[in-house]
Amino acid sequence: MNDTKAAGGVYGNVKGPDNVTEYGEFLSAMMQELLHTYGSETVNNWQYRVGTETNYGGHWTDTLEKYIAVYDVAQKAIRSVASRAVFGPANWNTGYPPFKAGFLQHFVKVADENSALSLSYYGSSSNDYSDGARAFGQIVDMKDT
Repeated sequence: MNDTKAAGGVYGNVKGPDNVTEYGEFLSAMMQELLHTYGSETVNNWQYRVGTETNYGGHWTDTLEKYIAVYDVAQKAIRSVASRAVFGPANWNTGYPPFKAGFLQHFVKVADENSALSLSYYGSSSNDYSDGARAFGQIVDMKDT
């Protein structure tokens, strides 16, 4: 049965967990199981991200603060097992403004050499990249200050 109301929306879980601490513990246990099952080399070669197109209406309807809390516990859980893995926030839909500028400021503070940002591209014009490119430019500018 596909009950989208139970999941929170058409796109699945559109809000953060009620208890972020418990969610972090769940992610830590999951990462330990992945390490046990697949080994360090494999788990470190995977890419991880928190969500999909959170800047697109309906994919994330919770607060910026909740997204940051979820992002931070996910980063902690993943990095505890897979310190070399690529990790980052949700990919951004290029047709919409970047997900809340406040997150970019947070990302700059917590990013490491294996952090990544990504875009979803659905258009045929290079102009569709402009919002995403501006967001990435903002991050570079923040890193330089």
